[in-house]
Amino acid sequence: MPSVPKYDFQWQLAYDLKIPLELPAGSKLVVTAYYDNSANNRNNPAADKEVHFLDSGNQTCDEMFTPFIQYTIDGREGSGSLDIVEAGGWSEQTPAEGWVLTQAGDPVISKTQATSSVALKADAIQPLGSRQYQLLGTRFFGPSSRKARRVAVQGILITGAGESRINVTSLQTIAPACVK
Repeated sequence: MPSVPKYDFQWQLAYDLKIPLELPAGSKLVVTAYYDNSANNRNNPAADKEVHFLDSGNQTCDEMFTPFIQYTIDGREGSGSLDIVEAGGWSEQTPAEGWVLTQAGDPVISKTQATSSVALKADAIQPLGSRQYQLLGTRFFGPSSRKARRVAVQGILITGAGESRINVTSLQTIAPACVK
């Protein structure tokens, strides 16, 4: 059973197994987490606050455990599967399209669903681009806290009819302030 000993509250990133887990057809994955919301937990941001999942946009002071499982089916990887891409730019909200990534660069194929800390540092020095992507499925990532911020987005790229959309699997802040 994988574990993350000495978890750090600041790590809000993804974890990949060193050796992929092979499961027979019909297998069931059960993910269990335990939380210490007491004042004894030095990493607890608000021991006196009741904790809820997604009630306030999945803020870091709320429940954050959301397992995303990435998988392949033997013989199908690379043949008709959808690629996960990463693009960096500015997170903005529009009345017509909802959340969009503006001044974005070209999408780059990624091997993971979430942006690593190493990739975030690399994204921070990349020049901005001229592309725009409509962002789908952002609700779980608290996009309001990233409005007018430089971000890295990962997800499934959907193109067609002159538009580009990304079905988001990761939304990470690169720059904490809007300095374009």
